[in-house]
Formats: sequence, C-alpha cells, structure tokens
Amino acid sequence: MAVLDLAKLVAHAMKDEQFRQQLIENPEEAALAAGFQLSDEELEAIKNVDLGLSEEELEERVSKFWGAMAPRAIGGFEA
Repeated sequence: MAVLDLAKLVAHAMKDEQFRQQLIENPEEAALAAGFQLSDEELEAIKNVDLGLSEEELEERVSKFWGAMAPRAIGGFEA
C-alpha cells in the first residue's frame, strides 16, 4: 500500500465517524473490513496517528509525516 492509500484510509476515517472509531479500536480489522491490506509498517503508521485529532490537525500530521496529500484534498474514498 502506498502513502496515498494510507491517506485515503485516513480520509475515509475523517468522513465516517463509525469507521474512525473502529480504526482507533482495532486498526487492522477496520482497515481489512474497508478493503485495505496493511503491511506491518503501514499498520504501525496508522496506530501512531492520533485519529482523535481535529480534521485540521490530522491533515497536517498526515501530510507532514507521511509526505502525502492532505486527506481532504484526495476527495472520494476508494479502497
């Protein structure tokens, strides 16, 4: 999975509060259920992102630390 795909996963979490909560509670299971297959490194990256942040803070962290486009800029969610 590419950095862009991780940003898409975060974008989905920003749009869907229930998915966001599932991702916080069990990232691997939630990602798989949404159609994302995460490597161990990607799973750690998701676990290390504070999904409880505001959308603005979350976007800043994703773009800064992963070097990805801001999730909001990605547009629609596609697994």
